[in-house]
Amino acid sequence: MNRQETLWHGDFGREYHLRNSQIDRAGFWNEILATGIDLPVASVLELGAGQGDNLSALRSLFPEAKLTGVDINPLAVELMRDRGFEAIEGSIHSVKLPKADLVFTRGTLIHVQPNYLPRTYADIHAAALRYIVLAEYFSPEPREIPYRGKGAALWARDFMGDMLSQFSDLTLVDYGFVYKGAGHDESLNWFLAEKTEVKS
Repeated sequence: MNRQETLWHGDFGREYHLRNSQIDRAGFWNEILATGIDLPVASVLELGAGQGDNLSALRSLFPEAKLTGVDINPLAVELMRDRGFEAIEGSIHSVKLPKADLVFTRGTLIHVQPNYLPRTYADIHAAALRYIVLAEYFSPEPREIPYRGKGAALWARDFMGDMLSQFSDLTLVDYGFVYKGAGHDESLNWFLAEKTEVKS
């Protein structure tokens, strides 16, 4: 494991999941899905899924869909499974990712060391059959942000811009911003992209 993976696999990650539990993300997903996704979606994959709060919101929207989460922290995986989700334990790079109609991250890429991002983007792209959603902290120029007294643990940048530059078959469909002061649990930008060539 690299430094960031070790951090989130261990007690620091465990404390994060104990601190942040059962967050209602329905409003967040209703906003995104109202803009540009052809429904229904038959399969969803979240990378860095934590306890499955996003998957829980999507289960109410896609009750028939196969919902899978990947997380590096054992406690998060245990809690995700307790909620009835298919959960895969490991880093994005160490496990075989299932393919899904919709692949997304929410507050995950901000914790990936920048040198690992191109590989992470490639893993996301390979797993996505059609849609990719990135919901992260945006900055027009990459910058590191101190996080709970630790350096090299959080970065903001234009993650979707990186992916659009790296993969010519991606088209930006929509984007938006959710604000903590308007009832969301945090403020962040989201971006929805679609593969222009859908393979059956």
